[in-house]
Amino acid sequence: MARKEVRNSLAVIYTMQDELEEAERILVELVREWPGNLDYRLNLGVVQLQREQNASAVQTLESIIETDPRYVRAYRVLGQAYTNQNLWREARGVYARALVEWPADAVFRNALNQLP
Repeated sequence: MARKEVRNSLAVIYTMQDELEEAERILVELVREWPGNLDYRLNLGVVQLQREQNASAVQTLESIIETDPRYVRAYRVLGQAYTNQNLWREARGVYARALVEWPADAVFRNALNQLP
């Protein structure tokens, strides 16, 4: 396993152990070194969201979707980021965009239907 993958796995373990500051430090380094790796960027967005760095999480997740509009996991986390901030219109927009790409996706449809 490549060293970068070990570092990513370590960041995931730190995230699961709620050691979010250390996870973020590792992921920021990985994203800086390999900006094209969308998995690292997604993991960073998840950690930012868990650390309640909502604006940073949104920016990270939107950049993933701009890079690859078919990266389904980014839509799920981005919708959650907006929902956590009570930004219902933005969350609806994310889920609606996702349903254009994946019309049969029950997760997106349920998330959209649960918004106030």
